[in-house]
Amino acid sequence: MKTAHELALLQVERNKMFPDLSLNYFIGNNSYEYGKKYQGFTVGLSLPLFFGEQQAKINAGKISITIRENLQENDLSLLKAKHAVLLSQLMKYKELIETYDQTGQQLSEEIIRTSQRSYALGELDFFQFVMSLENAFSLTIAYYENIAKYNQFALELNYLTN
Repeated sequence: MKTAHELALLQVERNKMFPDLSLNYFIGNNSYEYGKKYQGFTVGLSLPLFFGEQQAKINAGKISITIRENLQENDLSLLKAKHAVLLSQLMKYKELIETYDQTGQQLSEEIIRTSQRSYALGELDFFQFVMSLENAFSLTIAYYENIAKYNQFALELNYLTN
């Protein structure tokens, strides 16, 4: 999008390629005693002979506008890509959280109950009991890490869209 300032600068440079007409009125006097005052006017016409400099400035202005527009388009496409990535990550962690809510929590609780019962009955030694508890707790820890990552991506997405 071209700004009014940039368009005005381009127009100024284009106008410098046209002939220039000047009209001046003056009053002059002599510095001698009893000097007279003289009135007069001048008319001038200036024709640009070399257009190369002005044409180069016009072309530079056009290139500057094109570069700025391309940079804006690039920034917009980068923001859209980042938005898509953040949205994808958000959905991934949402699915992981929902999976834990549906099955993971029950599985973790069942592992704890079963390992406690088996340890109490002597079917598991202490090392196996601790390993079972570690597996159950790792499911719960992964759930909380997924919640933290979900919140992080939700905040980034909210920041990006606002």
